[in-house]
Amino acid sequence: MNEANRWATFRFYRDDGIPPFPRTFATALHAYRAGLLPLEPTVYRAGSTESIFSQPLNVHLVLDLMANANTDHSVNQAIAAVLFENLGAEDPQVSDFAAQSLARLEGRYYQRIQEAEAHLASADGSRLEEAGNLAELYFEFAQLQQFNPMLRTFYLQKVLDMEGEQIYTEADGCEDTRLPVYRVRAFLGTGRVEEAREELARSKLDETPEGLWLAAEIAFVIQDLEEVQVLSEAALEAHEVFGVPADHTYRRVAEKWIRRG
Repeated sequence: MNEANRWATFRFYRDDGIPPFPRTFATALHAYRAGLLPLEPTVYRAGSTESIFSQPLNVHLVLDLMANANTDHSVNQAIAAVLFENLGAEDPQVSDFAAQSLARLEGRYYQRIQEAEAHLASADGSRLEEAGNLAELYFEFAQLQQFNPMLRTFYLQKVLDMEGEQIYTEADGCEDTRLPVYRVRAFLGTGRVEEAREELARSKLDETPEGLWLAAEIAFVIQDLEEVQVLSEAALEAHEVFGVPADHTYRRVAEKWIRRG
């Protein structure tokens, strides 16, 4: 999978229309938690000396962000990217800190994955909720490995190896859609666009907001920008039909693509 497709989801959801962006990571985090801004574009654009992306590595900021074991996954992605870039730092203390912190961060995901695997194995009846939780963790851990293609692909494949057909059959009205959603995204993440389309059709998400957003992601990956525009508008309308409010990120993405028409 080429670099352009690797970052397709981020570019699709990137918000170019909200000036001004908070200039520090701490301010961005407050804005995100208050529901005022999506976190990802703020993280990737944070530009002041207090940014987590500044050099030399801001050890104290990393420690502060990692102090909470339940830190948002988007924040963990940013932390992992910074730590990976500092594994080869000239200062041995910085490189050691980066290696130890990265291992600690990954260990948290490993523990959650092991717990989720055990819950799925012991679940009775419909297992779609437990399967969705595990698929989400596999996918998030794969995202954490953005600079380790082999491990990233391994965990995306773990999502795809889950017993989708059996669990879908057992679902019987369960509304947890994470398993089909992450299977579609795992197919996209491994460059298998046609299989992503087939999985989306099999998921029966159909004209739901979530299904339309996934279809828009697929259209974006193959650069059918006209279809992205159509699907974004349809997704926004579907939120109203289903009575499910579109969150800030989805609404801004829809408005951005609709304006291109």
